[in-house]
Amino acid sequence: MMFDLKPTSPYQRLPTSLKVYLEVEKELSKLLEEKLDEYSTALEDYQGQLLCPAVERAVGNLLENINDDIQFQKLTEEKFKSSFRIYYKVAYKYGLPTMRVVPFVLRLLH
Repeated sequence: MMFDLKPTSPYQRLPTSLKVYLEVEKELSKLLEEKLDEYSTALEDYQGQLLCPAVERAVGNLLENINDDIQFQKLTEEKFKSSFRIYYKVAYKYGLPTMRVVPFVLRLLH
């Protein structure tokens, strides 16, 4: 038997910018599902704003091994603005849709 082998995930080898983009997209889909749930309070909590909470959640998910709440809050605030830039930069570079263009794309499809 071979011990101390960790499975390698292609997600771990991604550049940080793509990790941020994918994490934000994952959180956006979770928030959209929460808004569709009739028992969820997400509709009142977010009132049509999904990107800010998704970025905030994604930043929190990407921060690891931080046990101090004050340090966690400080790092979250520092990385919040840069994560927005990264999200839009990756979307622009690869021609991916963002929350700004989704309504326009949906109108074209109808």
